[in-house]
Amino acid sequence: ATIIGLGLSGIAFSGSDIGGFQGNPTPELYVRWFQCASFVMFCRTHSSNSVEHRSPWTYGEPSVSIIRQFLQLRYRLLPYLYTLSWEATQTGYPPVRPVFWADPTDAALWDVEDAFLLGDALLVCPVVEAGGRSRSITLPKGHWYNYWDDTLLMGATTVSLDAPLEQIPLLVKAGTALPMEEDNHLTLHLYPATAPSQTTLYSDAGDGDGAMRLDRFHVHRQDQGMAIEWHSEGEFAFPYTGVTLQLHAGELLQAWVDDREVECKENRVGCDRPFHRAHLRMKHEG
Repeated sequence: ATIIGLGLSGIAFSGSDIGGFQGNPTPELYVRWFQCASFVMFCRTHSSNSVEHRSPWTYGEPSVSIIRQFLQLRYRLLPYLYTLSWEATQTGYPPVRPVFWADPTDAALWDVEDAFLLGDALLVCPVVEAGGRSRSITLPKGHWYNYWDDTLLMGATTVSLDAPLEQIPLLVKAGTALPMEEDNHLTLHLYPATAPSQTTLYSDAGDGDGAMRLDRFHVHRQDQGMAIEWHSEGEFAFPYTGVTLQLHAGELLQAWVDDREVECKENRVGCDRPFHRAHLRMKHEG
């Protein structure tokens, strides 16, 4: 709640000491704290020198493996996090947002303090109690995909979501083209929606100054699939070695990139360079 309030007050970059500055959290609650902190802008492990040593590897398994997986996820999300940081400088919008940001007219969202939006695309639902293996959340309007299994959820409802120790509920807004990076390769994770949508990706040399680049991805749903139009501006060179389009709903049957048919495999399409337009023909679920 404090991080959300700080963001609304103009302080976009904040976070907590993972595990708390004082006290000695159990392995379970340390893991839960780390899972939550992986999705805020200031993510660090830190504590008083009067508490027990609490580096992640001091907790043993399965804690270490779970923490490693979430830290790796955070690193894959860096293109998205960096774009949100740039957006904050341009608009003042906080990267970590209250759930009601998605629909300020929905009074059911006004008092939600145990979940938050990371940008417009991700809804993060931390687990904050020992023994918790599920939790409920009131969703904003629209449709949302479960990040872990691609289940589609109807918005403007209250749902109960599984939360085994190795996961916390993480939802992706329908219409998102979520940018993620691994080994200097960019993947756009496509979560279809019926309405058109746009995703922006900001890049520079990592210093927030000098040459920069904006890549905008316009996604349009079509009768037999979807089209992705890619528009770029700025002088900074495209920083990735290649691009993959990963579909998260339905079955990808055929794909064309700049009017050339390309191979589809495991619901994904790979490209070795930026393109102008891609068309995906898909078999819709149901």
